[in-house]
Amino acid sequence: MRLVVGFDFFSGAVNGVAVGQYTLSEHSPAVELIRNLGTGWLHVGNRYLRAYRILQAVAAAVDQAVLRLNKRTAHYLAGQALKPGGRPGRKLEVTA
Repeated sequence: MRLVVGFDFFSGAVNGVAVGQYTLSEHSPAVELIRNLGTGWLHVGNRYLRAYRILQAVAAAVDQAVLRLNKRTAHYLAGQALKPGGRPGRKLEVTA
């Protein structure tokens, strides 16, 4: 079993949990968690983790995300439209 958990940075409280198969990646449970939490969250990720799918879910939920990316990945993702599944016209803003 693979768990993806959302924590509150201030209180340490668990905001949500999604479960996936251990043999699969954490992407599907992460997307499920983002969708279930709803609007207005800031999601923090430690590394790239094929972030495009996760960023699509963040954009669809009208949330924000902070991810640690290497320079090459950040340049690749900069300005990409978040579709399909994202809101039309929403762009990814990448800052250094």
